[in-house]
Amino acid sequence: VDDIPSVAHMVRILPGQALTNGAAEVKLSKRFRVFPNPISTGSLLTVEIDLNQAGSVNFELTDAAGKTVEMFSFSEKTKGKHVFALPLRQIPAGIYFLAIHLEGILLDTEKIILKD
Repeated sequence: VDDIPSVAHMVRILPGQALTNGAAEVKLSKRFRVFPNPISTGSLLTVEIDLNQAGSVNFELTDAAGKTVEMFSFSEKTKGKHVFALPLRQIPAGIYFLAIHLEGILLDTEKIILKD
């Protein structure tokens, strides 16, 4: 059993729910909003979030194969509403997934369609 690799689990936190990582409770008051979607390549993707706690926010854009295409990191953000503009330059058209992390915990993932 010791030689069996551990498996990472993805957890979706629904609005009003909380997840504890042992150090801090992370809570998202409501699901984040991503627009426009679909989006044209070379455009700015807008993400609106209402955070129930302060912390660092990271976005990870992966392709359909799960390969990380782009990372966007924002240091300490205060509790409350935030709007992020993510530049999607030099990323080819296709289907991608945008994961939002707060304090290193995956909160949600949104399918993004990039078109020419």
